[in-house]
Amino acid sequence: WCPTHDSFEAYLAQQTAHPSGWLSTSLQSLTSLAERVRIAVAAETRSYVIFRVGSFRGRHFLGACGTWLSLPSLPGGALRLPSLSSISICDAEAMAPHELVALLFVVGFACQQIAPRTCYRHAYCSLNALRAGRLWTALTANCAHAHPAHLIHNLLQVLHLGPIVASALGCERSLLLLLATALASSLASVAWFGVLGGNGGAGSIGGSGVAMGLVAANAALFPRVDVSMYGVQLTAAQLPIAYLLLDAISASGRQGQVDVSAHAGGALAGWMLAKRWRPWWLLS
Repeated sequence: WCPTHDSFEAYLAQQTAHPSGWLSTSLQSLTSLAERVRIAVAAETRSYVIFRVGSFRGRHFLGACGTWLSLPSLPGGALRLPSLSSISICDAEAMAPHELVALLFVVGFACQQIAPRTCYRHAYCSLNALRAGRLWTALTANCAHAHPAHLIHNLLQVLHLGPIVASALGCERSLLLLLATALASSLASVAWFGVLGGNGGAGSIGGSGVAMGLVAANAALFPRVDVSMYGVQLTAAQLPIAYLLLDAISASGRQGQVDVSAHAGGALAGWMLAKRWRPWWLLS
């Protein structure tokens, strides 16, 4: 389960060459060979039994479950939440949108453990909840997580793919994409269970729709670029298809445990927005 130092170097080499440029070197004259030498000299890791922490060029990374992801930066010595008084929340000192979403996932999981009944009322989106005027559940339902495995899976997706999508779309558009996928996943679930299924009390919680939105957005932006999740490497275009197939298989065997409609709604919103906002330098 614990990744190796060599896997960290391979991950860095792949990410510095990624077309989004999110981890590319500022010295454009460096060749690929020179960058690999720099990675071999400067990359450092330390093992902690089941996971590994790495550092490179002032950034820190976590390797777990066969996946490497970028840890939130600490500008000025501490993370600062976006300023509500500013017109734009995307300033240099604020958390990136995907980092803020990851924090909300953790807070939502804690609330679910501490006050499950309150969390059920205010973070469970269903047709009945919307009819009762609790419209905020369309967003808060994406933050609550009942099980640690559910939380960890979504955190891995968001922190692994979030920086890539944000680098391609920019802070404002990546924030809008995350909000849109959250709403789309909740409304798709309500439409499937409440409207079409006739069960107004049925719904779901969790940020899997947001995570699937990032998976689909990455597929729309970089369809031929390889993505490694849980030690399995697929192209970005293949990854959402693989996840949705696994969802369908899981849902058929465990009724009520996997909300495929929410995942599909988030994926569709992420793919459509990323396709619409795809930068000109990525068009082929």
